[in-house]
Amino acid sequence: MTHWTKLTKALVSIGLPLAAALLAGCTSKVSQCNSLIEPINKQETAMSSLSAVLDEKSFTDFMSKTDAAKKAVGGVELKDEKLKGFQAEYLKMMDDIQKAVKNRLDADKAHDTAKQLESASAGMAAQVQGKTLTDSINAYCQAP
Repeated sequence: MTHWTKLTKALVSIGLPLAAALLAGCTSKVSQCNSLIEPINKQETAMSSLSAVLDEKSFTDFMSKTDAAKKAVGGVELKDEKLKGFQAEYLKMMDDIQKAVKNRLDADKAHDTAKQLESASAGMAAQVQGKTLTDSINAYCQAP
């Protein structure tokens, strides 16, 4: 066996497991990112189909769809600690949005303009939080 053959075999025996480990790590992150992003995207699509008019029926539809989204996102098993943090932030944001919408419906029923404005402001803040969270998830998932 020549020196080059021994060297090639040594590099292959070290390089293949190392490459496999590196690829497995990348695949794991990519796979986990996709597992988290998929139900979030589905939720955003479902939310866009909701009525702009806030009444009992649209509120019930909204709560049903957001509960389903929280269950789907919360049910994603993640090992990556950063993604777990994003998942927790998303679930809290969904709770905040649900609370704002509920408060808005209650304020509308009571004809309480101050509460309407307060709940609208809370809803907008949650939307901004959602955009920031989405940007953070995308940046993290696209990084090597």
